[in-house]
Amino acid sequence: MKRADSTHAHRRSEVFSRARRSLTKAARFCSRSQASLAYLPLPDWRATGAASDPGVAALAQFHIPLGGETFLSVGAATALVVVAIAFYVLHFTRFGRRVYAIGGSEQSALLMGLPVARTKITVYAVSGFCSALAGLVFVLYIQSGDPLHAIGMELDAIAAVVIGGTVLTGGSGYIIGSLLGVLVLGLIKTIISDEGTFSSWWIKIFTGVLLLLFILLQRVIGATGRQRAG
Repeated sequence: MKRADSTHAHRRSEVFSRARRSLTKAARFCSRSQASLAYLPLPDWRATGAASDPGVAALAQFHIPLGGETFLSVGAATALVVVAIAFYVLHFTRFGRRVYAIGGSEQSALLMGLPVARTKITVYAVSGFCSALAGLVFVLYIQSGDPLHAIGMELDAIAAVVIGGTVLTGGSGYIIGSLLGVLVLGLIKTIISDEGTFSSWWIKIFTGVLLLLFILLQRVIGATGRQRAG
């Protein structure tokens, strides 16, 4: 028994030492890569940005006529297509029902035999794809390739979803509600911008206040529901 224990301990120490050496090599490789990237010349986004590309400019100015003077831009059409696909996937497919189940209770979803890990990885992949698509649409909107333009929009995205009725704890929410939240938030921004007497910081203040109010409202509704159920 002592010999077996010593053999297992020796093997365990060898595994740990190999892992430590691998991590050390990986850290050295990353540090060298970062050092080499630091000396690479950065492109001049102002000179070579999206605005200088005639294809991007033509696509940004392309409109889908709807009759009369009304039209849809490429960004609006893309958003509507994404909303339609998301509505169908979440409400009429197995994957959508798994997302709702995992959001409601991950432990219960595991006990039901649902592929929790695979579903979560797929959700993160879809989120990354939507973020990249939103970046492309935003490039068409501002006709520029500067990555610093969208800083601070995370609060707007969270506020729009919460205003639309999605519960931050998970398990409840609707795509149409999120769309209505985006429209409400956009209407508030338009009113503040057209007023002209308010600073641009008031938009963030109103967004934060709305987000706080709707989170408190969700807490009150959730507590009331638990009291009735109890």
